[in-house]
Amino acid sequence: MVTISSEEIEKTLLKTFSTLIKEGLKGYELIELGKHFLLKSQGPSAAYINNLYLTDFGKREKFERPYGPYCETKQFLDYYKENPKYFDEPHFMAFFPLEYNSKWRVSSSTISKRRRVFMDELKQECEDMVPFEKIDIIEIGTSAVTETISEDVGFFIAAQYFKNQGYLVGLLPELSWSGSEPDLFAFQSPIVERLLLRRLITGGVIAEELATLRICKRIGGKGGERAFKQEAFVIEVEPSMTRSGGGLKQLQGQYLKSGKFDRGLLVTPFRRDYQITGVDVLTFDTDGIAYISHEAEHGISEEQVAKVFGQLERSVKKLLINNLYQDEIANLVDLRGKTAYQVYKALEELRLEIILDEICKVTEKT
Repeated sequence: MVTISSEEIEKTLLKTFSTLIKEGLKGYELIELGKHFLLKSQGPSAAYINNLYLTDFGKREKFERPYGPYCETKQFLDYYKENPKYFDEPHFMAFFPLEYNSKWRVSSSTISKRRRVFMDELKQECEDMVPFEKIDIIEIGTSAVTETISEDVGFFIAAQYFKNQGYLVGLLPELSWSGSEPDLFAFQSPIVERLLLRRLITGGVIAEELATLRICKRIGGKGGERAFKQEAFVIEVEPSMTRSGGGLKQLQGQYLKSGKFDRGLLVTPFRRDYQITGVDVLTFDTDGIAYISHEAEHGISEEQVAKVFGQLERSVKKLLINNLYQDEIANLVDLRGKTAYQVYKALEELRLEIILDEICKVTEKT
């Protein structure tokens, strides 16, 4: 079994982020130090996505996902009102490879020691460049026996890759079904085109970013100039080649057989050699990112596809309504005598154009 050193893990991430930035990823830049590097981000939507998709080891509050109004979760506007400085200032992330043994165990004393060494090195390298207290340390779980990079990093890379390609990508619970939940979805659809025409997005977008429009005004990456087509991806992310069988089984045995999706994609590191029947592979290593396409071998059901795009529209509506306060929601539906659930359902039934009209008003006047 091939093993990957901590140095190779950092080199892989450096090259991967460099590739994404060169291909048009907005709001991010790399700061190469010596042995280590920092990924700098700027802007509220980038700060929000970093927090949702990546986890440091305990320094900051972990945000809840923006599922929609009247849910028992905090929304982006709640977080922004509490601490606008957090979202407006630049963020810096360092990536700490923490190596586990063959049974995915490591003692707390060993973790503390390795963190201390990493942080001492980082402090020395970034001295006079970036205040150390401003750096989020993202822990990357790696294995002593195989090529592994933490799953949340794979989520982040896949989301940014599809955003670069002009897709709407994200974790959309409304599209999941009983007993399982695909990791990510990516779409090109009439909804993306309508957001582009309203000048709310510039191109591809991570779905959760739609909840930040009131503050950001306009979001998104490149891809807005590309020819429009309708396409749906279902995506599974696995941290290593030894774990990839689980995601592959779900893609081939369940998700693609549903007839809902044009393509299935497995995201896993260090697998440029991966040949899979009917499933594409997005992989990354010390040479950067590679997309390996394989001919699809599953049937598509027009009825199921229509259902998926209907569910996508409902998800987008919920995310957009996160930008509205209660008095603005009252412009859309009558709140009198309704329970929170009834208001929620009434909003869900509105035409998307009505919600977009209100979003455009608030982004212009805020």
